[in-house]
Amino acid sequence: MLQHLRLLFRLARTLKGSIALGISSLLLIVGIGMAKATAQSPNAVLISPTAAAQIQALVQEKQSRTPAQQKINSAILYTIKARRRDNLFNRVPRLNTFVKVDSEGKVRINIRTNASFTQELLQKLQAYGAEVLVALPEYNAIQVLAPLDQVESLAALSEVKWIRPYLKPKTLAGRVQSEGDMAQGAELASATYGVNGTGIKVGVLSDSY
Repeated sequence: MLQHLRLLFRLARTLKGSIALGISSLLLIVGIGMAKATAQSPNAVLISPTAAAQIQALVQEKQSRTPAQQKINSAILYTIKARRRDNLFNRVPRLNTFVKVDSEGKVRINIRTNASFTQELLQKLQAYGAEVLVALPEYNAIQVLAPLDQVESLAALSEVKWIRPYLKPKTLAGRVQSEGDMAQGAELASATYGVNGTGIKVGVLSDSY
């Protein structure tokens, strides 16, 4: 059981959003049950049969993945299996991925390659129906809109290192323009040097989100 929990915890760490939250909640419930059991008896483990079966199903699914499937982010892979009505969803019916699939059955994904790629790889992707949106050979990165049922074929290409969902960037402005003045001593600098930042623009850009 402890081995299964460790595997499930590692699985949750690879997921995004609500699916990770759901697995984490399951782990929390199991952990509380084990803590109570330990308090009652050092050898007892309290976990519902349903929770145990779902944990076992997720562990078995992860261990059964093909080399190509191991390159695919779990959220995308579960979306693929949901479309196929895989038996996993009979055992874990509330497994939601929230990966967006358009009306044509296509999904926007990010692909990392093993090395700087050539036009030949882009042609291979297009042969599987993928539309190349962004290609950055210097960063080993490609973004495509691909048929969901062809993602495993893309992952099977030797040039592909991994495939992950596209995450739409979000912008967030501070609620108050002078929010950091006191914390950073800006008020003192303004008073000392007679400047207030008028006409100066500051931007923050992150490579992850």
